[in-house]
Amino acid sequence: MHKKIFDLFCGLPRGGPGNEGSTIRALRIINDLVCSPKVLDAGCGVGASTLVLSRNLDCQLTAIDIFEKVIEILNEKIINRGLETRVKALVHDMGDSGGLGKKFDLIWSEGAVYNLGFENGLKTFAGALNPRGYIAVTELTLLEDNAPDAVKNFMSRYYPAATTIEGNLEIIRKCGLSEEGHFVLPESAWIDDYFTPMAEAVNRFRAENEAGEKDPELEKELAELEEEIDFYHKYSRYYGYVFYVMRKM
Repeated sequence: MHKKIFDLFCGLPRGGPGNEGSTIRALRIINDLVCSPKVLDAGCGVGASTLVLSRNLDCQLTAIDIFEKVIEILNEKIINRGLETRVKALVHDMGDSGGLGKKFDLIWSEGAVYNLGFENGLKTFAGALNPRGYIAVTELTLLEDNAPDAVKNFMSRYYPAATTIEGNLEIIRKCGLSEEGHFVLPESAWIDDYFTPMAEAVNRFRAENEAGEKDPELEKELAELEEEIDFYHKYSRYYGYVFYVMRKM
């Protein structure tokens, strides 16, 4: 990834599809979380879900991401909101969630578990979970079996491990977890909360690129982001993010 594309993502309100309403809807599936739970937001990015969780749970929250810059951004938000006693943001690999020195009652991960692979990610999180604890993740999922070749090729290029909802539910069971509920994120979580800010940033970065010494590699990656936006508008019925809420049995 071009450094300026990384900077572009750091400047977005969130690093992937999602919105506050979907985070709260997933929280409502969890009906008997322990009092003052220990919560982990794994792959937190700049903290979109971290801040929603902090507002809706009386908890001790640890947010981790492997990128130092996004943790710096999140820590500034934590300080500005006076959350230092309840929320800690750390540079840490989500693949080593068990290396934080404590177990959690709830592990949250929006748009990030694909970095570990769905099955491996769930097993990793389950190992860092207290008995009867919860896991909530969003995962890119095929929504129809009869997807056109364009969608199959797109998935093969960007996320070949993507499968159907039933395929992911089978993986959840295979990992020894109980599926508590799931739902497809609305299109607004892609368009309003992710793609619209992204398109505005792409236009801004392209104008800056064209005003100076042009960087062909940057332009190529900006064009790929626009391709991603256009592709979703055309084929959104066939794929999307699904929120899966599960419990350690």
